[in-house]
Amino acid sequence: MERDDLREAWASLQPDAPTQAAVERALARRSLARGMQTALDRERRRTLFEIAGNYVAVIALGAFAADHAHRSADVVGAAILAVALIVLNVALIGLAVALNGIDYEMPLLPLQTSIETIRARRAKLTATVLALAPLAWAPLLVVLVSLAGGDAIALLGRAYIAANAAFGAAVAVAAWLLARRYRGRVRSPWLSWASNALSGQAYREALERLASLERFREIA
Repeated sequence: MERDDLREAWASLQPDAPTQAAVERALARRSLARGMQTALDRERRRTLFEIAGNYVAVIALGAFAADHAHRSADVVGAAILAVALIVLNVALIGLAVALNGIDYEMPLLPLQTSIETIRARRAKLTATVLALAPLAWAPLLVVLVSLAGGDAIALLGRAYIAANAAFGAAVAVAAWLLARRYRGRVRSPWLSWASNALSGQAYREALERLASLERFREIA
């Protein structure tokens, strides 16, 4: 009888199959939610690191301009690059604030919408930077030549610098026109891949975990 009592006591401690399945699903959901939050926290830290790096570059450009105040081309080139980095940081700070403000306790559909919106902002920002990057060629060339001990205007000539600036402007305008023409008209796996590449892996990972959470909810 004593052995039977022990068996009954042990059996009473074991959860029934439905309860155990519910517990396992809850643990899986928690693990997926934690992984999603970890991915986006990693993206937020990366964004903050970018912001800090850009401000360091702005300070360095300011020091460069002060040291080369006797050369107007150097000052103008450094100023253009510094202003571009400051404008970029304004957008990055907005992304960091949005990432920090995500409420992971909200329902799945609003949470997905929130993450998708931030990812779209990140992809658009990256695409804009790539499109406008050619505009930085001319001022960057001036600064780099000056850092190497030369004078870009004297070495390359004003016509060459102006041609680089004009080419960069043409590339930027062409990219803007293409984006405006085909915005929202084309849906393809390539564009989906491009969006993931431009926004970064963290958003894709977070959305995949969110999709898994949605499947768990349907099962439950």
